[in-house]
Amino acid sequence: MINLSKLRILIVEDQDSVATLIRRGLRGIGFREIEHRPSAETALAALQEDPFDVVVADYLRGGPPGLDLLDRMRRAPGLGDVPFIIVTGHGEEPIVRAAAAQRVAGFLLTPVSAEALTERILKALRRRARETGPSTPDQEWPGFKL
Repeated sequence: MINLSKLRILIVEDQDSVATLIRRGLRGIGFREIEHRPSAETALAALQEDPFDVVVADYLRGGPPGLDLLDRMRRAPGLGDVPFIIVTGHGEEPIVRAAAAQRVAGFLLTPVSAEALTERILKALRRRARETGPSTPDQEWPGFKL
C-alpha cells in the first residue's frame, strides 16, 4: 500500500473555500502534509523556506496567473524540478498550450476529484523520480513504488 502521508503538497489558491475542498479531498486519500498559500508571493516564500514535493495551483488566482508562479519557480535555485499541477475551470486552448510550453506536470479541469488529483500527483512524482530521483532526504518515499 502506498504511504502518502510523508509527501508535502503546497496548494496555491486565492479562494480559501476551494483550497479547503482540495485539502479535505487529499486528506481523505491519505495525504497529511498539505499547506495552503493564497498568492504566488507567499507560495514562493514557503517553497524557498521548506521543500515541497508537489505544487497544486489554480491557473487564474487573484493576481498573476499560475503560470507566472511556475515561471518564477523554474528560475529559482532548487525549485526548477518541483512538479507543478494546474487545477482550473478554464480549459481554453491558449491556456492549455501555455501550460504545456512551461512543462506543467498536470492540467486538470474543475471540478476535479481527489482521486484524479492524486493520480496526477503520483504520475508527476514518478516522472521526476525517473529524471532526478526522489526529493526526500532518505531518497525514498515509504511504501511508494517508483
